[in-house]
Amino acid sequence: MSDFFAMLKKPPLVPDIILSLGIEVPKDWNQKKNRSYLTFNFGKSPEVAIEIVSNKKGNKLGSKLQNYAGNAVGYYAVFSPLKKLGKTVLQVYQLQGSYVELNNFFLPQVGLGLTIWHGIFEGKKYDWLR
Repeated sequence: MSDFFAMLKKPPLVPDIILSLGIEVPKDWNQKKNRSYLTFNFGKSPEVAIEIVSNKKGNKLGSKLQNYAGNAVGYYAVFSPLKKLGKTVLQVYQLQGSYVELNNFFLPQVGLGLTIWHGIFEGKKYDWLR
């Protein structure tokens, strides 16, 4: 799925990755009409949204962070391998009324951990999100 629509007639949030547990994916998910995550169809917001930063555009730690919080996304992660947003490569937030930055990258409500792996994948030496 590509876009995350929380409300009708409002612009979508467009994370690079979403995780939504306990939903039923349409059998014909490859059809265009089924490629967006529609909160009003699935009955809930995704548990996790991940943004991968390539430039400073998009206000990932400002308005976008607030938009995800306002749409009840439980965790919001920002992966910036080129450190475009500061000195850190990964920032992870948990919704607790508003977003609170986590010191570790384990997401207990979904049983998932995020980490940075520095290594070679497909011939590229890089910091990879895993």
